[in-house]
Amino acid sequence: MARITTKTFAFCCVILYLDSTISGVFGQLDENDDSSLIWLGGLANRYGNEINNKVLENTIQRHQLQQIYLETNPTTNRVDGTSLLNDKVQKLSSLLQEANAKVQVLTEKAEATFQKHNDSSQLTNDDVRFYSDERNVTDLAPQANRSTLLYFNAKCHCGEQMPAGYDNHDCVLPFGGLAPSDRYQGNDVSFTTSAVQIPLDVYNEGPEVLSDIQWTQTLDESFRDQSCVNMTSRTRWSYVATDNGVYRYFPARQWNVGCSKIDIYDARDQPWFVQSVSSPKDILIMIDTSGSVVGLTLNLIRHSVRHLMDTLTENDYFNVFVFNEKAEFVNPTCPGLIQAVPMFKEMAHSWLEEITVGNASSFEVGFDFAFRHLNVTTSNTSRDLRASCNPIILLLTDGGAPYPENTFRKWNLQKQTRVFTYSVGKHFASTSTLKDMACNNRGKFDTIPSNSATHLVTKDYLGKISRGIAYSGRKSSKWSLPYEDHLGLGTVLSITRPIYQSSDDLQVGQKVKAVVGCDIMYRDVREAIEPAEISANAFAFGIENNGFAFYHPNLKQGRLGNPITTDIDDLEVHDVSKIRRSMIERENGETDLSAVFISNDGKHLSRAQYKYIYAPVQESLFSVSLALPTSNLNQLVASPPTSITLTDININKTNVVSYVSGLRCVPRVQSVTSSCQSDSVAPPSSVNASIQMVADGTACGAGKVDPSQTDVILLHGWVSKELLGRHWSMGVTHNAVRSMFVTSDSSPSVMRIQHQQLDEMSKKIESILSNPTQQDYFKRPLLSNATIYSVVKVGVTSPAVEEATNVTQQNMTTSAMTSDATAVTPTLGGEVAPTEQAISLIVASQPVTVATDPYVTTAVVGAVLDADVMAAIFFNMSVTQPCEDDCPKPNCWIQDSLCLILDDGGILITTNQDWQQNKVGEFYGSIDRDLMEALERDGVYVTSHVFDHQVVCNRSDVTDSAATRSYVIPTLTGLFQAGRLLLTSSLVALHNAFLLSLATLRSVLASADPIWTYDFSFSEVTSSNYKYEKKHCVYRRTVYEFGNVSDVTQGTASCTSICNRTYVATRIPDSNLLMIVADASGPCSVDRNFCFRPIVTLETEVSRDVQCPSDRFRRKPSDECFDAASYPAELDVDCGAHQLTQSTSAFILSVLTFLITQHIMAR
Repeated sequence: MARITTKTFAFCCVILYLDSTISGVFGQLDENDDSSLIWLGGLANRYGNEINNKVLENTIQRHQLQQIYLETNPTTNRVDGTSLLNDKVQKLSSLLQEANAKVQVLTEKAEATFQKHNDSSQLTNDDVRFYSDERNVTDLAPQANRSTLLYFNAKCHCGEQMPAGYDNHDCVLPFGGLAPSDRYQGNDVSFTTSAVQIPLDVYNEGPEVLSDIQWTQTLDESFRDQSCVNMTSRTRWSYVATDNGVYRYFPARQWNVGCSKIDIYDARDQPWFVQSVSSPKDILIMIDTSGSVVGLTLNLIRHSVRHLMDTLTENDYFNVFVFNEKAEFVNPTCPGLIQAVPMFKEMAHSWLEEITVGNASSFEVGFDFAFRHLNVTTSNTSRDLRASCNPIILLLTDGGAPYPENTFRKWNLQKQTRVFTYSVGKHFASTSTLKDMACNNRGKFDTIPSNSATHLVTKDYLGKISRGIAYSGRKSSKWSLPYEDHLGLGTVLSITRPIYQSSDDLQVGQKVKAVVGCDIMYRDVREAIEPAEISANAFAFGIENNGFAFYHPNLKQGRLGNPITTDIDDLEVHDVSKIRRSMIERENGETDLSAVFISNDGKHLSRAQYKYIYAPVQESLFSVSLALPTSNLNQLVASPPTSITLTDININKTNVVSYVSGLRCVPRVQSVTSSCQSDSVAPPSSVNASIQMVADGTACGAGKVDPSQTDVILLHGWVSKELLGRHWSMGVTHNAVRSMFVTSDSSPSVMRIQHQQLDEMSKKIESILSNPTQQDYFKRPLLSNATIYSVVKVGVTSPAVEEATNVTQQNMTTSAMTSDATAVTPTLGGEVAPTEQAISLIVASQPVTVATDPYVTTAVVGAVLDADVMAAIFFNMSVTQPCEDDCPKPNCWIQDSLCLILDDGGILITTNQDWQQNKVGEFYGSIDRDLMEALERDGVYVTSHVFDHQVVCNRSDVTDSAATRSYVIPTLTGLFQAGRLLLTSSLVALHNAFLLSLATLRSVLASADPIWTYDFSFSEVTSSNYKYEKKHCVYRRTVYEFGNVSDVTQGTASCTSICNRTYVATRIPDSNLLMIVADASGPCSVDRNFCFRPIVTLETEVSRDVQCPSDRFRRKPSDECFDAASYPAELDVDCGAHQLTQSTSAFILSVLTFLITQHIMAR
């Protein structure tokens, strides 16, 4: 859970005051002399009055804007949070039901198609293929008649899995080719056919694979019907993934467009597939660590366990333990079962590296340990959360062992717990006992001879445990958490349903044959539930039964293919645990909270009162909450003056920019079409556009602006136009102002920007102010109800810098300051392009509150200010500010005095030190640790810790210099050469070697002619999904904010025993700024590398490797549990790797027959 903890530094050093020979800013401070405090307090008041009133108010005319709003005779409404929530929930429910209805239709069609499908065990590439002797064949029209079934292979263009004699020019292409589609993010797709992706380690011309391609091809018509009948449909990809690895999706798109990455994707590994083929699981992975498990075998076990973890989803629980003469969890500090989320699985990955071996193995001890911890009544750990379904033991060992008869009789007489056994490595010991352990306990035995076999073998147990759910015949749709789409749509959510296969053959039995699904866009979820019409600071979030967020505005994109499993407690800074529990319990309710929010830049905290209202989404595991600022519960009714049109609110001036953000677009005509080709003119869902485009009707392309937003645009457009016409047109009254802006807090939001002059800086300013409702300068003043100043740095070309410098110098020379000290002018710099220089700007923004009954906040108004001019005002006032009793006041134009302005996050806004100019905009503690720690010690600032649980880090044990590895992708000729060498092998050995992985044949393929060879580093092969070189991690960030000290404060910043610097600090009224004057002379300035030490870092990775994840409240996804008890034992007979299906046997025999024939003919 993200928490903030206020702390105070305890200094371990003793502050030694200096001799009077080293004087402070105001001379040696006397505790009875308050002259310096009075002086700085007066200076801060004068400066605050200058910038807030003379610079800001006289320019932006906030009070005049308030009066213009009152001229519209505004009325207000109190937000009915419950009704608003119900409306949002209904919109989300409609989206979910639309997808659910689609996937149900596709599932029924797919299952009916499969049941009618004839046995195709004799299929060859003469019957089904994705290449042709004709170059670039595009004859995939639905009505085409042919003897050979042609299909579009999504990877053909990369030349993958192509037989000898063909290349990527022989690929069969979709009829009509591929064309960009707006609905699919501009990607090139075809609505005439689907595409097929087959994993790299699956033989794409095996009979089972060809059979799956054949029967799934008939789904194209259903795909088109469901996707193209109504082009307003919000669903995206439709697909079916079979148990043999065939993944067919619609519309067709090339899989790896640039052919730049190795394709290691397998649909059967995806959480949306796994959760549809089995109920939640409680799994203990049992590793034999006796003395014989050494070297390659131990590494192979580690590799296999990682793959086994990949078969687990967030609804599963697991742990790993080791045994020899005794048994213990791999991490003894983390006993019991752990939820199988990506972060915790990665933690377990790291634990595997600590495994050591020795002694003899006792399977009695190991299985006793496993059964005891799977049994909730005998587990001696305090961790009692579990799936309470599908108890499973997965044993990995290097060979045979005595059968633990007594243990199985004691714990598993009813065979409620399945046992799966794996013989790992290449050994000569008998494996019959391992097979008996599996067969007698409703499991299955498999061998893992090498790394190349782990991927396919470790997922094999899922087919076994899926039989219970298939036998029941019951189906349910299941939603995934958000994840990054492999086909380029961004973040999506998937809904899936299983297809069952029934057979009288006991070796086949009942099983899940395939999974059908479709996707919805994450952005559509956002548009359904976000309460943007209330305020830019109002937001929504949604969680599922585990407390994981399926939507939150701060939710980051997950790693490719991995679901985003971030708990709502880890997304909110303040404590929402009670709300979380109520939402998981599917309750309706509301709660008032003192909320804390971290800014977009991660450097500031805002606090405000919020009302949380929540309710469940029916027919799903989802619940939704709205978080509404209490200050925005009264809303202005959009009632523009009569007879005002969109054309009337436009302003045609070259120095004025007018646009609307967050426009909601709808089709001009709600039409139904039977062709997907009209997709290219579908309107965007949300846009930003100029007011001119809104008036012209071109803002939404082929669509139109939602009519419900028209009055909002007219009201705020008219008010802002009047402000510019009556007041801003009079000209800027202060030379510090570069541009002014006003933005409504509405949906959509209307914004005006008026520049003082048009130059290169104007475009930079427009970029800074773009998308206002998502920016800190807009959101923070609304939360704090105060003026917020923030600094930004922009790069401009040299002429603009020279012009800006000339303006600044003119401003300084025409001011009241006539001292020679004016020659000391700050020179700003920064890390920008070589042809650019950095200019600092200050964005000042204020909320606009209208005196209705009750008051409402309608907009934010502000100005972009020249930081140099603002600094000059400060420095000038330091000279002219009187001091009682002629105290030695500092001159901020002279650098012997350190004159600073920091914001509420400790960010440097203004400094008079030349060497600090390029640090403007940075945290001041990174420049001057001693002063920042003194300010915290004295209560001027306090610190809080905010945790980011969504960081992806590089693994320390994986580097780009990892050894390069080669993989040979064989041609059919190479396979036949391998077959000749294997003719003397047993049928079982050939089956294991051939079907588990083609890569295991590498040793016998050394003399074969490869179609290509891949040489790549470890980081390259994993860069597409970060499976091994990346990891989840947690970062703790220290954030500064103002403490309770609001009066003028004096103190001492100590660097060494010979260097103390006195300082005086006070807040600038009606702002988020702090003024500081300190000593910058004497020994403290001699060695800045020592006395001006930076705080090492504000952001630190929090190690989770040694911590046991805490249990949080959750609910099971369903009360139904399909485990061993759900499937008759007499049907559960397939339990060994040596069992061959009829189609597999026929295929192997046909290959051997062909090889023998070829051998005879060659002689």
